[in-house]
Amino acid sequence: MTRRDGTEGTSATTFVWSDDLTRYDFGPGHPMAPLRLSLTRDLVRSLELPGVVELAVADVDDDVLTDVHTPALVAAVRAAARGEASEAFGLGTEENPVFPDIHDSALRIVGSTLTAARAVWTPPAPHAVPHAVSIAGGMHHAMPDRASGFCVYNDVAIAIRWLLANGARRVAYVDLDAHHGDGVERVFWNDPRVLTISVHESGSSLFPGTGFASDVGGPDAIGSAVNLPLPARTRGPAWLRAVEAVVPPLVAEFAPDVLVTQHGADSHGNDQLTNLRVSVDHQLAAARLMRDLARQHAGDRWLATGGGGYTVVEVVPRVWAGLTAISAGGDVAPDGALPTSWTRRVQEGLRLPAPETWGDGEPGNPATSCRSSTASTRATPSTARSWRRGTPRSRPTGSTPRTEGAGCGPAVTGARPGIAPRRARLSGIQRPWRDDRGPGRAGRRLAAGLQTTFVRSPWVPSSRSAASGWPRRSTASCCARRVTSAATRSDRRGVSRSAAKAATPRGGGLRRPCRPLRESFADPFARALRTLAERIADPRREDCGNPLGEGPQSSRRQSRKVSICAPSSMRRSASCS
Repeated sequence: MTRRDGTEGTSATTFVWSDDLTRYDFGPGHPMAPLRLSLTRDLVRSLELPGVVELAVADVDDDVLTDVHTPALVAAVRAAARGEASEAFGLGTEENPVFPDIHDSALRIVGSTLTAARAVWTPPAPHAVPHAVSIAGGMHHAMPDRASGFCVYNDVAIAIRWLLANGARRVAYVDLDAHHGDGVERVFWNDPRVLTISVHESGSSLFPGTGFASDVGGPDAIGSAVNLPLPARTRGPAWLRAVEAVVPPLVAEFAPDVLVTQHGADSHGNDQLTNLRVSVDHQLAAARLMRDLARQHAGDRWLATGGGGYTVVEVVPRVWAGLTAISAGGDVAPDGALPTSWTRRVQEGLRLPAPETWGDGEPGNPATSCRSSTASTRATPSTARSWRRGTPRSRPTGSTPRTEGAGCGPAVTGARPGIAPRRARLSGIQRPWRDDRGPGRAGRRLAAGLQTTFVRSPWVPSSRSAASGWPRRSTASCCARRVTSAATRSDRRGVSRSAAKAATPRGGGLRRPCRPLRESFADPFARALRTLAERIADPRREDCGNPLGEGPQSSRRQSRKVSICAPSSMRRSASCS
């Protein structure tokens, strides 16, 4: 493997592990089961990958915590270990119950990700490829002043702070968890050196209720936060197309020194705490994309962490062990069999059913083509539903049929073979009401929302920061209220179908006139975001049209949407190259 400097790197990755990591345990019945970590470690060891180097967790002290967290929170966590929990710091709640080892075990997770960061920034061997995996890390909900969402200390933010303090000029953070990475975003909200990208289920239907497309960073770092909220029930093909359309151009423009990624496995269709329908195949395809982005734009420096994921046996070990194999320069075939030693341990030792293959049995390559899956059902037990907070649009109880959406063929014809165009469903964009008259309405609103969020007026000058090259402030002409998407907007308002139609006329138009608003994204991203808007808008693009997999639309309606807010230079159609 050839690196940027021309040297040959060995295909090796650092896998950080310690048996003490499983002591981060909130107790029986809590979704954050430490068994998912030990099963992943066993699966990685069963693979016997020559490129994986297991590294012990380094000891760290409380001083590293105060780089991100307040001393009051650290003191509160220490007090909680003695049984003195304070809900003011997010401790002693249903989601974050306390246990005697809560401080030491949370600090050990921080040490795991810090060990991985040090291995990435200063590789342990000469010319070694600086990749590292910390499956216990990814506690992205922890805030500077309180614990949140099963997370006590924010190991990812602490590791990024360490990288910046030790010479990294820019760090890109990509969060693929089903939940918005609100804690990491909060820490670096006004820091232009860190780009945070989060692809997640919309906050209108899932905790923590944040991460909308209009959240773009602080006044000194406008554009440093990029959020792509997806509707509930978004499927793997649509999810992956969204990742491929948004993440690569932003990372390429930002040109980070290190790429940090969070690979929460809770976007899987069988996860009981979320509403996305992403398969293991698509999650591993996203991991391959992250590896390629690190190789092309981040000097091949890649730090990957775990995160959410509550299908402990069936999903999490496959996703994170596959991530480790991909990080080591290898790969796993979706139809390849899992090691028999691992499946035997699950079946005989735990007396649980074990998956047989790496993938979910879906035909095709998720990285290059649409996927189809057989209809299946799943139940949502009350014990899992209780962890969904404030979900006015949660899935109904009982079994929910799952059917695959429209394919990603030409945007003009749109429908999959054998399905009438007017009956084709939009892949991954399903509203809570049923509408069998076609895939257009919800998808057109979402695409229009992405355009109004991403489109920027190129003629508006902006001042740049001499230290970071980041523009501090700029303005742009955009549609009023900076629409994120009508689907998300309907979620937030809780409006009915007829009200949603009235709020957003056919074709994605807006009743309100355009007016000047502060620029949503920074100057370095203008070219990438213009390209993304053109990709969404151009009806002739077959392989790079709407990244969310929209069905058939007329070119007149597409061009009408773009002309709402886009300057004349953007109204021309782009062609696939």
